[in-house]
Amino acid sequence: MLAPTSSAPVRIDAGRASEVYHQLLAKFHEQGDDPMTVDFRSLFPEVASTERATHNLHPYPAKMLRHIPSFSLAVPELAGPGARVLDPFCGSGTTLVEALVAGNPAVGLDVNPLATLLAKVKSTPVSPRRAHAALASVVAMARQLRRPRVPNRDRLRYWFHPRVLTDLARLRIAVEDVGDPDVRDLLKASLSLLARQVSLADPRVSVPVRLRPERYPEDHRLRAAMSRRLAQLGRLDVLLDFERATRETIARIGRLEGLRAEPIAVYCADARELAAADAPVEPATIDLIVTSPPYLGAQKYIRASSLNLFALDLVDAEGAGELLGRSVGREFFRRDEYAEAQTTGIHEADALIEESRCTNPLRAHLATTYLREMRSAFAGIATRLKPGGAFVLVAGDNQLCDVPFPTSRFLEALAHERGLRTELRVVDAIRSRGLMTRRNHSSASPIAHEHVVVFRR
Repeated sequence: MLAPTSSAPVRIDAGRASEVYHQLLAKFHEQGDDPMTVDFRSLFPEVASTERATHNLHPYPAKMLRHIPSFSLAVPELAGPGARVLDPFCGSGTTLVEALVAGNPAVGLDVNPLATLLAKVKSTPVSPRRAHAALASVVAMARQLRRPRVPNRDRLRYWFHPRVLTDLARLRIAVEDVGDPDVRDLLKASLSLLARQVSLADPRVSVPVRLRPERYPEDHRLRAAMSRRLAQLGRLDVLLDFERATRETIARIGRLEGLRAEPIAVYCADARELAAADAPVEPATIDLIVTSPPYLGAQKYIRASSLNLFALDLVDAEGAGELLGRSVGREFFRRDEYAEAQTTGIHEADALIEESRCTNPLRAHLATTYLREMRSAFAGIATRLKPGGAFVLVAGDNQLCDVPFPTSRFLEALAHERGLRTELRVVDAIRSRGLMTRRNHSSASPIAHEHVVVFRR
């Protein structure tokens, strides 16, 4: 079992961060539009620990490199003491965890309820004593339940042995009975982690794919490995495994003890609606925004989360479809939705999209929709920043029907529309390729680099 550490995660020194930032600014103005490469991992190795705070509490697709928000929060010119931080596409909470480490209040938004659950849990200190007491009660209650209601049974029975599915349902009911909302969410995150571990999904693949040993020859090593795993899954003590997984989760949350408790708020909300009157963030209240929006057609956030969403009963089949339809960067549209050409108002983008429409109208519509929806998100982002506030954007470029599509430049143009000026632009290599797969010649290519652009209002 993991042991909680009493030492707080190391912060990047503010003086050193400021020095690096000014060096980057000087080089950026010297080089102009030439891409300037920066290796944030090498610059700030103190952030690289695999057990830093709660970052590794639960897997989530295409997490932002933690060095970028850690560095941004350490630069006094971007985030002074007490600066309020926003991540409107927070995912599982990388920016929020680093804000907690830095001692800054922060707000996170995401449309995926699994993402917001994980972001909240990862940035909320919880008493280990209360968590362990609740764990004991949940396991005891789950063992007594005889015929639990199994949500989304038709979908989940494809992914779980019947006995495993029943045990997960017992645990879900018992967890929902926990009165303390912070402890309850911690237990839900642990149950989500367990659900994937005890499923029939191939653990090597982020988007769930069922284990099928018969796809390989009898003497193939993967056939033997998959067969062994399927046999093991049929003999699991799910409640015992939940206890073990939760103890590790509690130990990881224990790493937050001793950090200055600044308020971290997480909302299941749409970044495209930030400019609305009822948005959870008031205008001109944010000092620093650090975010990595979904990539254009390269990620499958909802599909990668689907097994967890169904197992926790966070969505049903209808809700999953609605959630997919609300996701920025989605790939699925009805034929009638892309029958007519649309434009983005960005000349270079529209020229590339029109060219791709001749060969693949669906991909053309995907790109158009992405930029139009990001324009809506940037409208809210710009108004939530205080005058003089900074916006750190992390974005990757794509290919559209085998033609380079400089998404980061187009997003930069959208920011300029809202009166934000570019202060710095650098490029960092992506070492992890999670979910960045090329499916066919018309799909998005693997993204090899991320562009980090700093805007100022």
